[in-house]
Amino acid sequence: MKGSKLILLLMPAGNQTGQRIILDSFAVAAAAGFNVVRTYAHTTDPRYPFQDADGEWRDDVLEALDFVIEAARSHGLRVMLSFADNWKYLGGVPEYLDRSPTAPQRQQNRPPDGLGDSDLGEYDEATRMYELERHTLFYSDEGARELYKEHVQKILQRRNTLSGLKYKEDPIILGWALLNEMRCESWKVGQCPSMVQSWIEEMASFVKEQDPRHLLTVGMEGFWGRSSVVAGANPGQWAEETGQNFTRNHLPVAIDFATTHIWPDNWDQTGATFQMQWLAAHIKEAEDRLGKPLLLEEFGKKLDKNVGQEQFLKDIKEQRDPIFRTLLAIVKASVKTERALQGWLFWRWDMPVYAGHHQEDYAVRPTDSTFRYLAAHAHMLRRIQNSRAPRADCKLGCWLALDASADRTSTKMDHRR
Repeated sequence: MKGSKLILLLMPAGNQTGQRIILDSFAVAAAAGFNVVRTYAHTTDPRYPFQDADGEWRDDVLEALDFVIEAARSHGLRVMLSFADNWKYLGGVPEYLDRSPTAPQRQQNRPPDGLGDSDLGEYDEATRMYELERHTLFYSDEGARELYKEHVQKILQRRNTLSGLKYKEDPIILGWALLNEMRCESWKVGQCPSMVQSWIEEMASFVKEQDPRHLLTVGMEGFWGRSSVVAGANPGQWAEETGQNFTRNHLPVAIDFATTHIWPDNWDQTGATFQMQWLAAHIKEAEDRLGKPLLLEEFGKKLDKNVGQEQFLKDIKEQRDPIFRTLLAIVKASVKTERALQGWLFWRWDMPVYAGHHQEDYAVRPTDSTFRYLAAHAHMLRRIQNSRAPRADCKLGCWLALDASADRTSTKMDHRR
């Protein structure tokens, strides 16, 4: 797997000009050798919610997602989708709690989300503590769990208005993630690790009952809890208190593959040594404890978008490119030796749509030197794949193959494109 995360696909897909942007982006992605794009099956932009204030589904937004999937199909790309988000209000944990009939009523207003990432660190201390504690209720509140299941069913049963296929039957959809970067602060609520594990087991089983054909993962950064023998690989002690346990969380039989993320700036770990040790620990656990493939599902490097264009291009080469090269080299070594780590998805794709389009801190454009490294790496991975004889079985390191002409996932077919 090699590809990118496109966070705001539904916004441009909702109009004719935007549809052209999507088609052009996917054409560039396919030419670069990418085979997967990852986006969301939930609200990410408050201007384009999947559901209105009354909980009614918006056909225009769902039709935009239909178009994204069909655009991917027309360019030989597959799509990874997540069902919900940890960070945003709309489409995220806080909204499910506020809509739940069994959760305690909210006692104070939550500051509105912007278009970028939400950061509780920007709130005053009282608001931050309130939001963190309320957030933990999501994993145990019955009403929130049922609302989440309703959303999952709505997406899985959705019949694409362009292809006529239900999402749960569409081979262009590679798989699902339960919840993007789930968090449950165990320093605030000690039961968080057990609540998160129970939630994963319940929801993974529910998804597989509804859709046994597609791959399923958790969608997490991949931290280990304090009790784990691998906790020393975390980026800091704070990571032990997020409610995650990479190994245990990926053990359920309904989870098909594991994921990890790397955020050098957010975690204050910009050195290559940490990145190599972090991935090495996940590869070992995926092989020794899980027996499942591993995907580097998100990675990126933040740059100062307010500098001039000349300095920004220099920063790309001096700050971002080295990190990407380090991570891509680790993936290459794993793929060549048929170890657990079998792909990457970078954060995040940016397709300028007009001259002078403003630069973004994490965005990777097709004109960037970073993109050239990614494209070369994607083509190299394909050459490695195509140099191997078809496999009769599917052992560790062998992805479930998906054939666009098939009506179901098969572990037996060999896919060479």
